[in-house]
Amino acid sequence: MKKPSSDKGKNMDIFSTIAAISTSYAPAGIGVIRVSGDKALEIANSIFKPRKNGIDVLLMRPDTLCAGEVFDPATKEKIDDAVFSFMKAPRSFTGEDTCEISCHGGAQVLFDVLNCAIKAGAQPALPGEFTMRAFLNGKIDLSSAEAIMDVISSKTAFARAAASEQAGGVMGEKLKNLRADLISLGADISVRIEYPDEDIDFLHESSVAQAVESIRDDVEKLVRSFGAKGALKDGIDAAIIGKPNAGKSTLISRISSAKPKIADYPFTTLTPHLGVVKLDDFQSFVVADIPGLIEGAHEGHGLGDQFLKHVERTRVLVHLVDISNAERDPVEAYEAIVRELAMFNEDLLKRNQLVVAAKIDVLDDPDRLAKLKTMCAGRDLPFFEISAVTGAGIKELVGALSRIIKESF
Repeated sequence: MKKPSSDKGKNMDIFSTIAAISTSYAPAGIGVIRVSGDKALEIANSIFKPRKNGIDVLLMRPDTLCAGEVFDPATKEKIDDAVFSFMKAPRSFTGEDTCEISCHGGAQVLFDVLNCAIKAGAQPALPGEFTMRAFLNGKIDLSSAEAIMDVISSKTAFARAAASEQAGGVMGEKLKNLRADLISLGADISVRIEYPDEDIDFLHESSVAQAVESIRDDVEKLVRSFGAKGALKDGIDAAIIGKPNAGKSTLISRISSAKPKIADYPFTTLTPHLGVVKLDDFQSFVVADIPGLIEGAHEGHGLGDQFLKHVERTRVLVHLVDISNAERDPVEAYEAIVRELAMFNEDLLKRNQLVVAAKIDVLDDPDRLAKLKTMCAGRDLPFFEISAVTGAGIKELVGALSRIIKESF
């Protein structure tokens, strides 16, 4: 099986017409070859013959389909039956004249059809060249271009949703709005400086400070969102964190198919475990069981620095507190983890967080639960009570966690 030749060292010519296989090389019922550029229709006409007499490829209406066959432009040998489509500039992904030939999805068929396009004058497209042309032609902004690969490589439904949102230009629109706000604020300040004696209400110092604060908040939200989406590329949505033996492994085994070792001695879990939590609406998210953190974790005690690096890759933090342990104050257990997070990376405290009181099935002192609940209420932290053994509160926790992950995009 011979692949089409391509010179990886060639200079990218944005004025050439390019062609590439746009679907997977894996065997499939259908595969697609895309041709984009000024000569796309001319090249297609050289290798595609409509099945119905009287149809001229060069005169085809945009956004229509035509059945026919692909043939070698040199030997006139039939390669495969195919369906041809044409999208006229600028109403295409790249903003150029674009043709797509849908044929059978075998690798050899795809390579042969692509070779036909190259023989007819197309240049082999470099990786990402279609997206680059869309960017250069103003069809997408840079953040959308970057997000397209995230859509392709997304490992979870939420990851795909986040990347799709960015690919659709949401991030670019937010940046444009921020830029407009900054320009407007700069203009207002300039007026204030140039005309200090004018009594203009909206230029009082308090209103300027309020505008600056609002813009800063918007920027911080974007920064947190960017960090979360960056972590999401690795497919991790939430981390279950807490002291050793808080019940983290039991919880992840209850809500996902992960089967970490579960025992009643400290440091049962020595490496993070990942589990996929499947929801009723065919959605899913990935949760990580982080080994127990102890005092000094940020300095490497108990391999804590390595575990905290995994926490950095997650979007939502689930603080699991063993409410049944009479020797451990529940609020202090939570505070100890927060201190380690802050000393390792203060930005971790800006992540979405919730607190879960675990092992309520063996709770012998209701005051302990009440104390933790009161603390969470005072800090506006979402609070849940569960038993991973009996299943109490699990459905509510998973539902809330799913909503928090979605809302954090």
